[in-house]
Amino acid sequence: MNNCEKLLDIANNDGIVVTEKFDFSQTRFKVLYCNGVIAINSNIQTNSEKSGILAEELGHHYTTFGNITDLESTENQNKANCLTLNEMAEHLEVSEEFLSEALEYYRKKYGVCTEIDNYLIYFEPSLGVMELI
Repeated sequence: MNNCEKLLDIANNDGIVVTEKFDFSQTRFKVLYCNGVIAINSNIQTNSEKSGILAEELGHHYTTFGNITDLESTENQNKANCLTLNEMAEHLEVSEEFLSEALEYYRKKYGVCTEIDNYLIYFEPSLGVMELI
């Protein structure tokens, strides 16, 4: 079972509907999420891109609530933390070069995403970690 299939199983087991029936090519969207439904652009061709998109959306489903673009509250500021490589490197107190090389090493070792202990870690399209509940 590949990573995309594993993620689809996780979604299905938790009652999350995943559909690839929508053509978003005339928009800037690759995916939309609303109330437990993930709609992935039908033009996404590779499983690796689908895996990354699906992992990110599952992460939003499990960990995000409310409007996190409102940075007025401390809670929302914490959720919006470390969005760039520079911010992550500063937070971890390592150089951007070291972090970039480490992430590339782990991406090659584990692929697009991997499950370790009770966490799903994905490396594409960007780094993300979600706790499996």
